Amino acid sequence: MNRMTWLVRSLSYHRRIHVSVALGVAAATAVLTGSLLVGSSMRGSLRGLTLDRLGRIDEILTSRRFFDGTAALEQLDGARPHLAGLLWLPGTTAETTGEGAVRRSADVQLIGADERIADFWPEVARPKRAPGEGEVILNRELAEDLGIEPDQVAAGAEVLVTLRPPKFQAVSSDSPLGEKEDLTWSMPRLRVIEVIEDAGVGRFGPFPTQLAPRTAWVAIDRLRSVYDLPEGSINTLWAGDDAIEAAPESDATERLGRQLAPSFADYGLLLERSTAPTVGDQAPLFDWWYVASDRMVIEPAMATELRAALQGTGATEILTYLANDLDRFGEGGEEPDGRSGVPFSMVSALDFDDAFRPLDVDGRPIPDLAEDEIVLNRWAADDLGARVGDRIRMTYYRPETTHGKTDEAHVDLKLVAIAALTEPAEAASRRRPARFLSPPTWANDPDLTPVVPGVTDQDSIENWDLPFPTADRIRKQDDEYWKFHRTTPKGFVAAALGRRLWGSRFGEATGFRVSARELTGEELERRIVERLHASEDRLGFAFTAAKRDGLRSASGTTPFDGLFLGQSLFVIVAALMLVILLYRLGLERRLEEIGTMLALGFSRRDVARLAAAEGMIVALMGSLLGSGIGIAYAALMVLGLQTWWVGAVRTPFLSLHVDPVALAIGFAASAIVCGLTIVLTVSRFRPGEVRGLLAG
Repeated sequence: MNRMTWLVRSLSYHRRIHVSVALGVAAATAVLTGSLLVGSSMRGSLRGLTLDRLGRIDEILTSRRFFDGTAALEQLDGARPHLAGLLWLPGTTAETTGEGAVRRSADVQLIGADERIADFWPEVARPKRAPGEGEVILNRELAEDLGIEPDQVAAGAEVLVTLRPPKFQAVSSDSPLGEKEDLTWSMPRLRVIEVIEDAGVGRFGPFPTQLAPRTAWVAIDRLRSVYDLPEGSINTLWAGDDAIEAAPESDATERLGRQLAPSFADYGLLLERSTAPTVGDQAPLFDWWYVASDRMVIEPAMATELRAALQGTGATEILTYLANDLDRFGEGGEEPDGRSGVPFSMVSALDFDDAFRPLDVDGRPIPDLAEDEIVLNRWAADDLGARVGDRIRMTYYRPETTHGKTDEAHVDLKLVAIAALTEPAEAASRRRPARFLSPPTWANDPDLTPVVPGVTDQDSIENWDLPFPTADRIRKQDDEYWKFHRTTPKGFVAAALGRRLWGSRFGEATGFRVSARELTGEELERRIVERLHASEDRLGFAFTAAKRDGLRSASGTTPFDGLFLGQSLFVIVAALMLVILLYRLGLERRLEEIGTMLALGFSRRDVARLAAAEGMIVALMGSLLGSGIGIAYAALMVLGLQTWWVGAVRTPFLSLHVDPVALAIGFAASAIVCGLTIVLTVSRFRPGEVRGLLAG
């Protein structure tokens, strides 16, 4: 009888104890393999969510501004098989009225698009048709939140929803000048034409998440009309290939971004020409290009690029702010109360230079200002009865609110000069500048103040639309100044002081002024745009590799299998201890057999090798059985995470993914560990002398 025959017969003869050992090995294998499969299921489910929410979308560009989508799509034509421009507005609220009660849902993502966006998903994941005027499509998550039954919509019942997308203000609501109320538009009584499943378009989201979004889809032209946008305006671009499961490399995304060439206006920049009014044949005193932002204050990143683009042009950086009050100290040093001086005055912070140096009332150039000095124009100085050398208190709101509340502050400055100011012969209007009979001065420049909707476009100060009261402070002479001088600053301070007082996270410049005698408007725009195109972060016009990032996040840095394995480690250790005990028990029950083998001439090493080989076969059989049980164990764990322990993953998104690699690793690792455990048990087993073994 050879060794193999002996092993087969021994396994059969001692099958009861071997079955017990194999079951112990199977238990360890099931837990080990199941933990690995749960980790694979977590990764596979996250990957599935990524592919479901993105479909064929590989890259996404979302800008903080609306831009010309027609031009953008023409520039990207041919770069990807699938391209779409849309309006994507997170932070929308939705409400519906049913059975006398109003139900609301917040944090809704509103998509304004045509039927082209459906091409990014397989046909089974698309709506039946795109919404038209006065229509909306909801996903199931939003419909359930609003208490809308999908079957009711499918049956043709009239279900109406009101959407309230956020307003995009020129001035942030965290600024003292920003609106604090009425921050949304209204799209009332939209008819729900379909409730789609939380898949495809209904699952779309630019960021990885396990939670289903609340999505509403309306016609893009309807949404443009709400925001009063020109035809073709969008704020989001989707780009993708035909393959759903593949993602392009990072250099492909970079090349795609470089094909996009946003225009000067797309960046939210404004270019206005400011020319001093002339009298007779006299040449204008100044002729400037004024570069500003459509958001009053130029964002820090944009300001950095503009400084670089305008280097060498002699550009002047300006920060104009609203002072609540300008007042002088009394003759005896009495402090102003901050309410009795000149109210609501524009004050410009800039450094004087040869290109812009106001003259005082005696016609002398005003020297550079220190941080504790101020210049008032003649109108303001006369109104206050101020003289050079007086101390002036400037009261203002800090540039950022605290928990939505304005915070007033003041600074005391020395009046070092009074700037000459020419009075117009005829008042200005929104469409026509003031008319002069005498030459204007350097200080006669209303364009030093940026455009602020609701303020700079009003015919009277009393009509200013500000989030704080102004009517009780406005005097007759203040409104007269506004009618004749509009936004002309009443004071000037040093640029460093302006940055210190009024600089914020929103920015520290309201505009840049460049001589129109040096550059044409086209040359200036081209110079700026070329610099912006070359910037690293593209200033909001960079594509994100949404699919590649999503798939990378699905793989994750968190070893889910390791976590589950760690939680089940005590079960694996207990199973290994059981294997040791059972196999040792089996050896002790075979002492007489071992003694007979030794008496027949087998060496102790031969006996140990046969016992170890027998154990290895049992370990392989147990591991094979345990691999199958491990699949069931993983399925049970996934079921638990979908039901009893759903709080651990927030939403029941998990599904079982049987990964052959995880199965192979679990089988091999378990077989090796259990086999080595049995070999170690055999090596430490000391059966005693042959005579004693034969005697039983």
